[in-house]
Amino acid sequence: MHRCITRLSGEGPVHRLCRLLGVSRAGYYAARARAEHPSVPCAAGAHLERVFAASGRTYGSRRLAKALQADGTVVGRYRVRTLMRER
Repeated sequence: MHRCITRLSGEGPVHRLCRLLGVSRAGYYAARARAEHPSVPCAAGAHLERVFAASGRTYGSRRLAKALQADGTVVGRYRVRTLMRER
């Protein structure tokens, strides 16, 4: 939908195209911004996988965060939880 709106944006205002296709304007502009800045893989993610595997896949986010911090990786518990969910 967002690509369609981008293609058709020369033919009319974006707000009308969004309303016609049932897409919020904020969602359209957010998707366009995300497309311009591709995500960079987190360096802590690979380290997290190694520590998690070394623990026998038993550590939770709190213990993993403590283990990563002990190794010198600056990462919080909620970031660890997000990385675990992604992987």
